[in-house]
Amino acid sequence: MKKTRSVEEVDLISELPEGVLHKILSFLQFKEIVQTSVLSTRWEEVWRTYPDFTIDVSVFGSDIYEYLLYGCEGEDDEKIRRKKMNLYVCLERLLRNRLSIEKFKFEFGFFSDPEFESFLHSCVCYAIGSNIKKMKLEFFVSKYHLPPIVLCSKSIEVLKLRGCEVELPTESNVKLPSLRKLHLFRIDCKDHVISNLFSGCPLIEEMICNSCEGLGTVKLFGLYRLNKIKLVDNWDLKAVYIKNSNVTSLTVSGSTPFKISVYHCMNLRKISLELASIKDDWLCKTISELLVLESLKLGFCHELKSIKISSSSLKKLKIKECPEVVKLQIDTPNLSVFSYSGCMLSFSSNALALSNIDLFFDVTRSQWHERYVKFLAQLNHFAEILDLKVYRAEDVIIPQESRRILHCPLSSVKHLNLNIWHPMICVSFSIAKVMDSLLWIAPHTRAVCVTLLAYNHPIRWHRTSFEVLYIYILVLRI
Repeated sequence: MKKTRSVEEVDLISELPEGVLHKILSFLQFKEIVQTSVLSTRWEEVWRTYPDFTIDVSVFGSDIYEYLLYGCEGEDDEKIRRKKMNLYVCLERLLRNRLSIEKFKFEFGFFSDPEFESFLHSCVCYAIGSNIKKMKLEFFVSKYHLPPIVLCSKSIEVLKLRGCEVELPTESNVKLPSLRKLHLFRIDCKDHVISNLFSGCPLIEEMICNSCEGLGTVKLFGLYRLNKIKLVDNWDLKAVYIKNSNVTSLTVSGSTPFKISVYHCMNLRKISLELASIKDDWLCKTISELLVLESLKLGFCHELKSIKISSSSLKKLKIKECPEVVKLQIDTPNLSVFSYSGCMLSFSSNALALSNIDLFFDVTRSQWHERYVKFLAQLNHFAEILDLKVYRAEDVIIPQESRRILHCPLSSVKHLNLNIWHPMICVSFSIAKVMDSLLWIAPHTRAVCVTLLAYNHPIRWHRTSFEVLYIYILVLRI
């Protein structure tokens, strides 16, 4: 009689398609992935064809890890060093025995060992020679000297670098003909290196530079596939020039004011600028030329005084702490979201589609309440949802004498949100007076939400609800 195998003896997982097994491996740490290769010849083959090669801290034992961080002196020095070198040899062998590599990833914190950097150089150079498509190198404290060969790879499509020092190749030209995404975080490089890097990526689609040193002037000309640009917190940034690009999203923020010029970028849909040295005329002209622009954010632009925006495509507008602005005119019939924080200003709009308004005023001038009510009245027919932000609860309490001479400003608002930002959680104010004032400001509202945001310890929510008005009192500790 023929015997049949029991259910326990059947290895159904190993019989899954290779792509499914690769997906399973993607949820494991590198050390665990390597360990699966000894399960069977099937798993060894799966490991050798697995397209990702990731080295992180899980590979190193605690003794080697501490050795790399702080060095070691005494009897164990030579023992740990031999163990470390054996590990390097083993990792290199694992890398070289792979049938194919598409993604190479290395994550580490701080290192003070020259042999470690030499080992990493060997791995990086071998990965480049294997025609990888994605490379990610992240160092959170120490700076790694990037081998110039990385900037001459014909196959890399995605390059993400953090905590690296970048220098030009010997021939002084960057050649990354396949690169589509470039992410640089906390990178040290010279201005001419960055210019050469950008010009050497003709197919670049996404470019992100965050907290980089040496990034002074950025010139992006003729990169027709460039779709997304994000330059954030680059300390040396002085100017950004973009011309003849199909970019749709542009985000630039500096540590100091910077110049910006945008020419013939007709596909821009999203712009976010902080600390930009732009003037009223430039802003008005530029926005009017961008026929598909949908989102505009301006923050800390100190040279703006009288903002005039005309755009039939704009849907979201946010203006934050532009201290010299005294007048705002927006001709934006399709605007749906408007956010403003700063001093009181003269305002006019025809935003008939406006559905959400977010306001945060600095109370620094006399006759605050009268100006406040008159400003709110201009928004009455634009939105059913209105968010107000103040530093003190008293700022939103309209005195009785002012109510006698002023009309209720927001008779059309259906949902009113008030956020009170206060530096201390132990803040006292009269909820009754606040609610009375809010219901005078928006007498026909269906719901009022008051949130106290105070800077303190763990986040805790305390909620009290009243069924008739659907009023929610929230206290948030940060």
